Amino acid sequence: AGDGVEAADFGAPGTAATLSIPAASTSSSAVALTGLLITGDTIAEGAESIDIGGSAAGFEVDGVSLVIADDDLGVTLTADTDSETSGEQKNLAEGTDPAVRVRAAFTTATSNDLGSALRIDVTASASSPASAAGGGVDFTAPGSPVAVSIPNTGTQSAWTDLTGLLVTDDAVTEPAETFAVTGTASGLAGVTVVSDTLTIGASDTALEVTASPGTVAESSDAHPVTVTVGFRGAASSALTSNTAVTITVAAGDTNGATMAASCPSTGMEDVCTDQTGNSFTVTIPAGQARHSGSFQLTARDDGDDESAETVKITGSATVAETAVSDTETINVVDGGVTLALTPVSALAENSGSTTVTVTATLPAAVPSGGPAAVVGLRLAGSAAEAGSNGVWAVGEDYRVTLPSR
Repeated sequence: AGDGVEAADFGAPGTAATLSIPAASTSSSAVALTGLLITGDTIAEGAESIDIGGSAAGFEVDGVSLVIADDDLGVTLTADTDSETSGEQKNLAEGTDPAVRVRAAFTTATSNDLGSALRIDVTASASSPASAAGGGVDFTAPGSPVAVSIPNTGTQSAWTDLTGLLVTDDAVTEPAETFAVTGTASGLAGVTVVSDTLTIGASDTALEVTASPGTVAESSDAHPVTVTVGFRGAASSALTSNTAVTITVAAGDTNGATMAASCPSTGMEDVCTDQTGNSFTVTIPAGQARHSGSFQLTARDDGDDESAETVKITGSATVAETAVSDTETINVVDGGVTLALTPVSALAENSGSTTVTVTATLPAAVPSGGPAAVVGLRLAGSAAEAGSNGVWAVGEDYRVTLPSR
């Protein structure tokens, strides 16, 4: 027997082997030591040795040793992001301080017979495509490794909480990412530690659709509408491919305007667009958080005195393998906008500077909570001629200073 070895660890040959050193020689021929059997077990016990010795009349024999390598020193780490829920939970969300529980267990051994506790120092480390996606920082590892020790009491495993792990909310649209929970054995060589993997779910992928203007009036004119699609709350994107957003224009959910199949409408529908099938695509380029497209919306003046009707603009896309959508509403109101001047509608020549207030009135109110109706003013003279850049010139009748919006 040798260091740490027990009778159960090996079987000795049934018959002793003999080595002969011929006269005028210093060494013998090799002889096979048949019948030696190394026993397999499921005990973590470390390396052991077998002493091989002999005897020879008139000589002192120096023995040799064989080392039995322990094949039960492997340790497997298992991380659980919610120990209160049955089964192993592997998902994390951005902007959290998760309570991750890590269990260290012998991979094959059923007990610890090392003579002392086996300590594993656990931490978190990047694994593709984890960490720094889009230039952000996705998680912060504990400031120092967290120790978990498997006791020398015949125990097969032990657990600890991986305190100090933070998952960063980086306001970047990105797919799911992973990082590894890793460990290193302390004080014992030859221990292989198998890591585990946790996943930070896809983040900032919700779609946001806005439309401008938010209100149009019934008329024979086509109104240009700008539709902007983006990722809600995201300042940038780490997506490596373009995101195609399908924009669909349809009747609104409340007092919806009837939609014609094409423009100009050949029937009595309320509105029509210049897009085939009232649908088109806005593509958000890879690496960007939003993009805009436009279409023409015509609202037929039906001459009826009625409350505002609505048009629904829906954007739909697949982001990080998940279907997302959002909806914006445009209000269609009767007729045009009426402008009124206060305090006067006529000005006397050489009357000095006069403040004129312009009030815009809609024939029907925009629904509560809907986007405001924005009216752009345009000044044009008839017989009167305006000054250029606020500088008087011969033959010019007035000059105008408009407030900034």
